[in-house]
Amino acid sequence: MAIQHILSNLNAFVAGKGYLGRVSEFSPPKLSPVVREYKAGGMGAEVAIPMGAVEKLECSFTLTGYDPDLLAQFSVVPGRLVQLRFTGALVDYDGSTQPIEITLRAVLAFEPDAWKPAEASDLKVTAMCHYYKLDVAGRTVHEIDPINMVATIDGTDQLADMRAALGV
Repeated sequence: MAIQHILSNLNAFVAGKGYLGRVSEFSPPKLSPVVREYKAGGMGAEVAIPMGAVEKLECSFTLTGYDPDLLAQFSVVPGRLVQLRFTGALVDYDGSTQPIEITLRAVLAFEPDAWKPAEASDLKVTAMCHYYKLDVAGRTVHEIDPINMVATIDGTDQLADMRAALGV
C-alpha cells in the first residue's frame, strides 16, 4: 500500500493533564548516535563508529495560549522531571487507524510569544529529555533511557552487553 501511517491528529498530556485542541505543533526528539570518526591506513574514507550512546534528546511543542498548570512545571533544581505523553492517530489509505505514542520524562523550558493586542500569544515548550519511548500500534520501537544506560530498539536492548561489561 502506497499511503500509510499519515499522522491525522495529535494530543498532548503534561504531568497527567490533557491538552486536546491546544497543541498546534509537536517536534519529536531527533535520534542520533554518538559517534567517533575513524580512519586508519588502508581505508578509503573516514567512517563513523557508534559509541553506545545517543546525542542529547530534545523535543518541542507549541501550545495555543498560556496555561498556568503547564508553566508551574518549570524547575531549576535536579530531580524534578516532568512526565509528557504525546498521542497520535496514524491513518492508512484503506481507512484503518493505528495509535502512535511518545512518552518522555524531561526538564522543561518555556519560550512565550511576544504579547500583542488582539493577537494570540502561543507558548513554545522545549523538553530536555531524560527518557524517551516510541510505541506504534502497541509495538515499542524505541526506548532510550540514558540515565540507566538502556537503548532498546525494536525489542533488543543494544546496551545490555555494555552494562554487563561495566558490572551494572
